[in-house]
Amino acid sequence: MALRTLYQALLDSDPARLRIIAMLWQITLKGTRKADMAAELVDAMASAEAVARIWDALPEEQRAAIEDLLRTGGMQPWKIFTRRWGDVRTLG
Repeated sequence: MALRTLYQALLDSDPARLRIIAMLWQITLKGTRKADMAAELVDAMASAEAVARIWDALPEEQRAAIEDLLRTGGMQPWKIFTRRWGDVRTLG
């Protein structure tokens, strides 16, 4: 099974959630159509500066969970991940 791209995942979100994501990432959206908003987010979120800013703002436990996921190649059974790190809360 192929993983979806970030753009595809963002397209599944409603515009209100896209605006919340933009606010948390400190991104000013210009578009009002969902596809345009998703594309703007992908472009802005792909910058090294944006990723570093978000990474530095994460609590240590959240960074550890992401590092654990990266050690397994970005894929890990959901039950194992949530048992170790707790439930993942939906944004928005």
